[in-house]
Amino acid sequence: MEQSGWVLLLGVVIILIIVLDGKWRVSKHVRRSFHKPLEPEQLVDSPVSDTAAALAGVGQQYHGAHFCPCTPQVEPHVVTGMTLVGPSIRIAGEIFAEESLVIMGAVSGAIKVKRHGVMIAEPGTVADTIEAPTIIVDGSVTGRLQADEKVELLSNARFSGTIAAERVSCEAGARLQGEIIDYR
Repeated sequence: MEQSGWVLLLGVVIILIIVLDGKWRVSKHVRRSFHKPLEPEQLVDSPVSDTAAALAGVGQQYHGAHFCPCTPQVEPHVVTGMTLVGPSIRIAGEIFAEESLVIMGAVSGAIKVKRHGVMIAEPGTVADTIEAPTIIVDGSVTGRLQADEKVELLSNARFSGTIAAERVSCEAGARLQGEIIDYR
């Protein structure tokens, strides 16, 4: 076999390994995140009625006015108090926060968070710069992500712009268009 044939074969094997690894990681994430369904009387009226319910509801789907923990969850990355921008909220302007921020609505403006993380959960959208120690995207972002520690693009993420971070991870299924630059 010629040298170009071996290179082609090696490329096909590497692509196959990457695809299988992505599928394995997604199935591992889904298996880990399923929980036993609650009885109807255990449903919470509002996912932000208290901090515990809000933390448990990060990245979950809502059914009517009730929160149903039987749907797959995104791993809870938020440990302390947080602010939730709900799916019906639209913000035009800058956001400055000193606590964790979860966005499920639409923000058109810069977001700056000190000492805490930012999560753009599905169906959230952000169009501008996000600056925080940790940024997790499972929704849609157009602009610049600048993280002191890491940026995670989960499987539903759609990102277009520039990422400046110490570490970047991208799950299978995420859409990334733009560039990744060195944070320093």
